[in-house]
Amino acid sequence: MLLVVRLNLIRLSIFALFLGGCSNDWQATGGTSDDSGQGSWGHESASGQINGQPWDFKGGSGHLVRKGSQEYLIIRLWSERPGDPCNERQGSPLQVRISTPNQRNHWTITPQDPFNATHAVFFSDRDFRPSPLDNLKSDEGEIVLDEITKVAVSGRFRSSFKHARVGKTEVQGAFSVPLCGSQRRFEYDKFSP
Repeated sequence: MLLVVRLNLIRLSIFALFLGGCSNDWQATGGTSDDSGQGSWGHESASGQINGQPWDFKGGSGHLVRKGSQEYLIIRLWSERPGDPCNERQGSPLQVRISTPNQRNHWTITPQDPFNATHAVFFSDRDFRPSPLDNLKSDEGEIVLDEITKVAVSGRFRSSFKHARVGKTEVQGAFSVPLCGSQRRFEYDKFSP
C-alpha cells in the first residue's frame, strides 16, 4: 500500500513539473525569459533571412538516420510548399536543415563548440553565384523538439550564421513536418503553416 502511494506521489510530481514547465515560458504574448534564454521566439511559424533574402517556412520533411548505434532526425525546412514532402529531393533554393538526436529535448548551439554536429542548424542558398552556399553551420542558437510521433515532428528553433562574406542569416520560429519513411498515410495540409 505504501509503495502504491509513493508511486502515485512520484507520478503526480512529474505531472506537476511538466505542467509547470509548460505554463508560461512560451507564451505568444511576449512570454517570459527563464535562465536558458527561452522566450516567446517559438510561437510564430519560422521566418527570417538567409544570405540577406527573406525566408518563410512553407513546408518540409523529417527523416530518421542511424549513425552507429544512435538514431538522428534530419529535418529539412523550405520556403516553398512541395507537392509531396517525402518525395521532394531538392526543396527550395533557400532552406534550413536541422540535425538532432531522435528525442524530445532542448539543445543550445554555442560558438565555443563549432564542431558539434549532434545538434546543429545548417542554412543553404542554392541559387547563390558563382557557386551555391551550402552547409552554413549556425554559430549560435537553440533547438527544441516538442513532439515526435510515428508520422510527424514538431518543434521550434532560433539560429544565426555570421560571416563577413554572407548576408544576414538568421531564422527563428516553429515548424511541424511529416516524418517520412512511415508506413502511415497522412494529409500534408496538417503540416503547413
